[in-house]
Amino acid sequence: MQIKAKRSKLILLGSISIFSVLAILLIFYTTQGREVGVKENTKETAPISVPQFTTESVDGKTFNFEQLRGKKSLIVTSIATWCGSCIQNNTNLKQAIKEKNISDIEVIAISIDPWDDKEKLLQYQNDVSLWSWYILKRNAGEPKVIDIFNIQTVDESYIINKEGKVIESISGLKTLERWKKLIENH
Repeated sequence: MQIKAKRSKLILLGSISIFSVLAILLIFYTTQGREVGVKENTKETAPISVPQFTTESVDGKTFNFEQLRGKKSLIVTSIATWCGSCIQNNTNLKQAIKEKNISDIEVIAISIDPWDDKEKLLQYQNDVSLWSWYILKRNAGEPKVIDIFNIQTVDESYIINKEGKVIESISGLKTLERWKKLIENH
C-alpha cells in the first residue's frame, strides 16, 4: 500500500512539474518572441497610418479618432485586470505623464480578456489609470480596436502621433524611465 501511495505522489509531482514548465514556456512565447500586427517603426519603414475608428469606454465616454487627429497623440495599450505587468506598465505611464506634465496625449487601455466585465474594468480605471483614459472591453470599437492593432496579448503598446501614424510599437514591461523617453517626443 505504501508503494502505491509513494508512486501516486511521484506521478502527481511529476505532472505538476511538467505543467509548470509548459505554463512558463507558454507565457514566454506569448510575450517575447512574437511579432505584433503593427511592426516597430525604424528609419527604413514608414509610419503606419491608423484608420478612423470610434468607440465607447466602459464609463460611457465616446472616442472618435478623427477628432484627435492634428491635436493630440494617442497611446494604445493592451491590458487584463489580473495582469501584474499591465498594472505596473499603466502605473508607470500614468506617472510619466504626470511628471512630464503632458496634456496632449490620450490613452486607450483595451482589455484582451473576454471575462473582464464592465465592473472589473471600472475598478481597474479607479485603481490604476487616470480618469481621462479610455478603458475598453475586448470587443470595443468600430472597427474593433483590437483588430486595428492586431492585439493578441497583454502589454502591447502603440504610440500614434498627431498625424495619426504609429511611430512606436513596443511589447512587454516598460519602466517609468522608458515611458518618459517614449512620450517626450510624441
